[in-house]
Amino acid sequence: MKKLLLAAALVASSTAYAGGAKTLPRSYKLSSLTGGTTVGPKELKGKVTVLQFFAAWCVGCGPVMGEIAPLVEGNDGAKFVPVSVDETAGEAVAYFKRQTAAVKPLVRLATHDKDAKLASALRIEALPAVVVVDGEGKVLTSYVGHPDAAFVQKVKKLVGAAH
Repeated sequence: MKKLLLAAALVASSTAYAGGAKTLPRSYKLSSLTGGTTVGPKELKGKVTVLQFFAAWCVGCGPVMGEIAPLVEGNDGAKFVPVSVDETAGEAVAYFKRQTAAVKPLVRLATHDKDAKLASALRIEALPAVVVVDGEGKVLTSYVGHPDAAFVQKVKKLVGAAH
């Protein structure tokens, strides 16, 4: 999957649609990078969730995280979940250590998609990819690359509606 994502990232346009799946799978488990907890359907039920798929080798993923996360923070009806598709969780943890002061703290929210099972189910083929789902797991919108202003406004509206 890593090689596929890398190849696709090199040719993806910034306005590409992320994936094509209409809903989250019924069963998945994302491991927390900071230990202890997992994220799955039960933890996201009832919340608008912004999933940002990233990898340690993705240069553009950190800036996108820094732009999208503040749109969600402080809203109890919404959740921001960075999802690493790296081969190991250690690669993702090291990635955060190299990020800006604004992005480093997001490691507390970050998860690892072991074997990229969720990314595959959502048909994510390039990074960074942002997928917004409603409280029932229905995909509301998605984006690949650095989001344009229209996508950022759409996320603000969807997250705002979650209040």
